[in-house]
Amino acid sequence: MKRLFWIGLGSGLGGSLRYLIDLLVAGVAGLPPVLATFFINITGSLLVGYLAGLWARQGVAQTQLDRWHFWVTGFCGGYTTFSIFSWQVLALVEAGEGTLAGAYAAGSLGIGLIAVYIGLSLAVRRQAVHSTQSEPPASKS
Repeated sequence: MKRLFWIGLGSGLGGSLRYLIDLLVAGVAGLPPVLATFFINITGSLLVGYLAGLWARQGVAQTQLDRWHFWVTGFCGGYTTFSIFSWQVLALVEAGEGTLAGAYAAGSLGIGLIAVYIGLSLAVRRQAVHSTQSEPPASKS
């Protein structure tokens, strides 16, 4: 039950942030809603990659499972919008905007994969820097 709480909390926060970004991009800035979804999917992919990279080297310890489920299953699951993305691509195709639909789909997938890779690389680099900083200095014999 505790894990469900963390997943639900993360999902609620991620979904709320997604909604706020939608409001800012489409409502306040007056930009097409697909730009908000595109931004959300890319930044969500970056975050998933980063978190996976942080936990990949040592594995997710049993004591960290709640944090993993909060951030990845909950927050990122509530924040990213693949189902909305799929609907928007189909709606663009049905509206005769096949070129935009194709560019949006290909860009989301391609740049999303790149964002996951960058997030993973940032996490690995961060861990490498922290592991060298925490090593005691070599003694002089």
